[in-house]
Amino acid sequence: MTDKKAQKGFVPDYYDPVEYWNTRSQPNTEKAPGISQMHSDFFHRNIGHAPAILELGPGVGRLFALYKNSRDGVFATLDLTRQHERTVELAAREQNLVVKQYFIAEADAAYPFADNQFDIGVSSFVFIHVPFEYIRHSMSEMARTCRKVIVFASDNPAWPKTEAERKPSTHVFGHDYQALCSDLGLVVHDYALFPSNKGFNSVALCYGRA
Repeated sequence: MTDKKAQKGFVPDYYDPVEYWNTRSQPNTEKAPGISQMHSDFFHRNIGHAPAILELGPGVGRLFALYKNSRDGVFATLDLTRQHERTVELAAREQNLVVKQYFIAEADAAYPFADNQFDIGVSSFVFIHVPFEYIRHSMSEMARTCRKVIVFASDNPAWPKTEAERKPSTHVFGHDYQALCSDLGLVVHDYALFPSNKGFNSVALCYGRA
């Protein structure tokens, strides 16, 4: 592994999600950067009491402080890489929680869970890294296995919105999540745009099956 590939801003010549995230020595979240009040409020207004929680692509556990009321103090994660397995375990332990970690080897693999196994699914700045050919699968599998899905993402006008705008190195995508929900027959329960000082908005979405 080169030092360049370990860097946060590394851009691949060709983006393959499995290869990329198994090559990177650090995810896009630094150690314990915190959670904004806006994202915390959105999360809490869309969950019930003692939910069963699944987080997709947990990184280093940035959101784990939100899961303190998870059912029996246990929650689950699903990832393409095992590189942060120990870090995730320790991050959960710091919150007095237990994490059950699951992994898939392919971006289009079926999730290893039953229908409606979880009350809440969370995708925090993960769907922005899912290419156009996989995004419908990822959103559908989250909706199949979770009664509600909370998505945090970015609305950056510089990111490609269609396959025609995509370059081989593209690893961030400007998905229209509301349109995708409509296309997939999913229901949007809650939606918000949060201003950012980076020149683009942060998106929060809660969706589920009809």
